[in-house]
Amino acid sequence: MSEHEPSQKTMKRSQQSVIVSVTALLLLCTLAQCDVGIEPEKRRSPREYRWSVETVSLPGELQQLIGGIWGSSSKNVYIVGHSAYGGGEMWHFDGTRWEPIKLGASHGGPVTNTFSLAGIYGFSPNNIIAVGDIGSTDFQGLVVRFDGTSWQMEDLAYLGRVGVLGCVWGLSPNQVWAGGGVAANYKPEIIYYDGSVWRKDSVSSLGTGQLYIQSIGGSSFTQMYAVGIQHRPGEGGDMQYFLRRKPNGVWVPVDSLQAGFQRFGDRLWTSPSGNLYSASINGVFLWNGQQWKKVGDRSVGSGWRPVLFGSSDENIFYLSSYGLYHYNGTDWSLNQDAIFTKWGTWFYTASWTDGYEAFITAHKLDFPQHTIVLHGK
Repeated sequence: MSEHEPSQKTMKRSQQSVIVSVTALLLLCTLAQCDVGIEPEKRRSPREYRWSVETVSLPGELQQLIGGIWGSSSKNVYIVGHSAYGGGEMWHFDGTRWEPIKLGASHGGPVTNTFSLAGIYGFSPNNIIAVGDIGSTDFQGLVVRFDGTSWQMEDLAYLGRVGVLGCVWGLSPNQVWAGGGVAANYKPEIIYYDGSVWRKDSVSSLGTGQLYIQSIGGSSFTQMYAVGIQHRPGEGGDMQYFLRRKPNGVWVPVDSLQAGFQRFGDRLWTSPSGNLYSASINGVFLWNGQQWKKVGDRSVGSGWRPVLFGSSDENIFYLSSYGLYHYNGTDWSLNQDAIFTKWGTWFYTASWTDGYEAFITAHKLDFPQHTIVLHGK
């Protein structure tokens, strides 16, 4: 070997140096999001989202009615509801596709009877609660919980009869409420989880009308609220009640009106700052602790059961038959794209956003009744 030719040891060191340099360059490019052939995903403002529509259903399914949604991120979203086929009561989105979660015993899951789900809420990817009902004739309340590994059915037998559960919400994993009503007569039902066991709350008497708890929210243990609908056949229309929880676990009405009108609707949404909102056919309202105050000075047109959701007090969505309204903390903007004006074809049911992407569920009004997911990003 010539004295001017590099030794094998020298060449090996040179090759290692090149590999280290390229690796370091790629790492720096990744951290700085520089162009190495992969363009970083563009984040759009909520008013500039591009919306897509996907049908979610099982092969041969005739009816799937999704009514609840929750996510820890836009790549970890769950939807729940009723499936006439069985096996489509819960779906999971991983950022790419929707896949059914096998909860029924016939599919290897923990729920041993026929069942439906209606509400879902979580505190982390490893702590999620879904509620609904179980049974084919004598419906009972159902709670299933995800611990990061598997879904398990909660034991509620020690509570006696638990009515159908339609909503769930909590301040923390140790402060969770679920509400609904006894299916036979819609006697109101609210149960509370303290981190160890579920206990029954009670609702003060509101006369002979049937009451069903539809939504729960709040900002602290002493500021917990619920909305219930009282069915009053032959008494001039249904009544809607806004309830507050007392320290002794009794929920008492603080406001009421004829269902569907004026100050508040049948859904509550709590912003991360603790503000409590509700949507009615007259727009979006904020509860200031004493009364409801309309959000923004622009009138928003609506249809029955408008959809309300958001990620902050400066990012609120309100979907009505007129289109999708967005509030940025200052003013409302209306998106009248045809995708949001299908009230006669689709029935919008639930919604969720993390501030970067948004999801709205709906189902077709004609048969087969498949679930529709609107995805904005």
